[in-house]
This record gives sequence, C-alpha cells and structure tokens, in this order.
Amino acid sequence: MSRRGERTHPPVRNRAPFSEPPIGWTRILTRKPSGERYFLYNSADGEHERKSLRKVFLLEAAKRGEDAAKADEDYTAYLRSENAEREQALQRFRESFGNISAYAEHLEGWQSWEDAERKRHANKRRYFLSPDGQEFTRLADLEAWFGKQMQRGVDIAETISRARRACQKALKARRNLSTVRHAMQF
Repeated sequence: MSRRGERTHPPVRNRAPFSEPPIGWTRILTRKPSGERYFLYNSADGEHERKSLRKVFLLEAAKRGEDAAKADEDYTAYLRSENAEREQALQRFRESFGNISAYAEHLEGWQSWEDAERKRHANKRRYFLSPDGQEFTRLADLEAWFGKQMQRGVDIAETISRARRACQKALKARRNLSTVRHAMQF
C-alpha cells in the first residue's frame, strides 16, 4: 500500500489513547463481522470480558467490596485527570511545533489515508497509523501523542522537521506540475 493510499477503515470504538486497564486485565483490539473495530478487556483469570473500561473498573471495585457509586466517582476523576494530561500534552506540542494538519501525512514511517466512503463529504476522515501500530483518527489525538512523547523526553524535533520539508517539497512539486499543465494548454 502506498504511503497515502486510500482504503476504507472503520473507526475504532471505546478508544482512550492514554487509558490502561487495571493490573491483571488485558486490552485486545477485535472486530465485529461488519468490520467495525473495538477493544475488549479480559480479566487475568479468564472469567470476565468487557467492552467498556468503566465497567472493568466497576467490576474491580465490586471484587474489592467497594461501593459502586464511589468507584464510578473515582473513574470519572480518573478520566478528568487523563483528559487534563492529554490537554497538557496537546498544548506542549502546539507551543513547540504549531498545528500538525499541514504536514501530518508526510510523517516518515507513518501511514495515512482517507475514508473512501466519505470521500464526497466536506468533512472527510483521515486515519494515521504510527510505525508501532497505534491508530489515530483525529489530528488532536496525534498531536497529543507527540506531546506525550515530548513529556517523556523523546526528541521529536527531527521527525517534525523532516515532515515539514517533505510537505514543502510536495507543495513545490504540485505548483510545478500546475505550471506545466497550464503551459501545455496553450
């Protein structure tokens, strides 16, 4: 498949980029017969399987004998802290590199494609797949992921500058092609 090849790809449901299940639970990406992708959470003992991370935390609380309402409050607080962490990572990336929308499809080693089913719609959905297999359906998620890498001390400046240079080359080639096409019309 080409780097910017088109293919239809159903969106991932129950997706929380920075959330992890409790210790002893595993998260598995699976598909419905229709092709829709979603996460399943399995307990270590194999007795329980859940589609919702909230239900996993509530089940864990019930096993420990805790109140369900208190566990739900704890989970909501956990989500708020995760969202705050995501927003901080997003802000850090944007302060350093600006908006990624112009050059996201030129990230080296990444794949990107449009949802062919929505090709005629004004709000086309773009998908991004990292070299390690993580999928992002929103540019903000992609920026937050890069911001999170920056918070961990990973130097992403070279990756971003290569993507920007590739974007500039593509724009220049597009302008040159347009000039040639225009000259051929006369």
